[in-house]
Amino acid sequence: MRARRMMPTKLAPTGLLALLVAGLGGVAYFKETGYETADQIMILGAVVLAVIGGALSLVKQEIGASIAAGAVTVFVATAAVLVGSRIDSSNALDSLAAKLYLGAGVAGLILVIIVIADLFGRVNTPVGATIAVLALVSPVCFAAIVHIDDSHGAPLVAAVVGQLLVAAVIAIGALKGVFGGAASLVAAGLLLPHWVTRIQDFEDRKPAALAAATSLAVIVALAIVLLVMSRMQDVRLRAAEAAEDDPALITADWQPAAGAVSPAPVAVVVPGYIAPPTVAQPRVGVVVEPVSAPMMPAAVPTNGQWATDPYGRYQVRYWNGKKWTHHVATNGITGSDPIE
Repeated sequence: MRARRMMPTKLAPTGLLALLVAGLGGVAYFKETGYETADQIMILGAVVLAVIGGALSLVKQEIGASIAAGAVTVFVATAAVLVGSRIDSSNALDSLAAKLYLGAGVAGLILVIIVIADLFGRVNTPVGATIAVLALVSPVCFAAIVHIDDSHGAPLVAAVVGQLLVAAVIAIGALKGVFGGAASLVAAGLLLPHWVTRIQDFEDRKPAALAAATSLAVIVALAIVLLVMSRMQDVRLRAAEAAEDDPALITADWQPAAGAVSPAPVAVVVPGYIAPPTVAQPRVGVVVEPVSAPMMPAAVPTNGQWATDPYGRYQVRYWNGKKWTHHVATNGITGSDPIE
């Protein structure tokens, strides 16, 4: 019943790529000086979050991949600027820091493609669509502010492309479910300090900078709402699933017939089911190998009931009207036996 909301299944390569990007970006940061405060926050924040996301991915925590994907967008945008500068200036990549940033951007782009392509899950359409629309505000405002001209065409176009790449991660992530929303939150949050600073830098174009900053702040707020709503929905789904699987009590007077080859169920047997040939002995411990549920006939009763265990492990197993559950019993003694 409960739907998965993600997941990038390639957690190990995602984690390694995230740590690689963090390493390249961190070294590049310390190889140069003169960063503005907003840029320091953005780059160091991206490095720290890429490390956190990479570490979480390596220990199989699903949200780590999305955190890393959002963090590395900073370096993807930086790489786009460097490529554009290279077109206009042959020495744009002469410094070691520039080469490291370019490497971080390329690795980051690969990471983003892996994660975004692998995301899936239930989407909150109104919130996700709103975030996706707001994501376009930042690159549009940036294009309006820089006034692309013939003298510095390629670098400025590349800078706009970088902003568009970040916007794409924010928009696609929000439309890919809760874990994608985490990528949107990280990417927008890292870009927000840059625009807050720009509000004071541009006197004649302050409205554009203000609009970009406001849109990113709203995205951050909506992404947090998306995460909270998803968490609440997961709790409700788990509660509903637990209630649905709750079996009726075995009556105290029920006992299997002595020496019976095929014990009778407590309630009506599911139509079309053939009982196992021998009485199953109680199992101890969890299931090691995954077991597929038996094929059920088309006319399956929708009411919950105890019936002969189709897996042959116990005398009876509880059918909740939709599937076999982990509730089992033998000789009136109930237990739990996960089947998947």
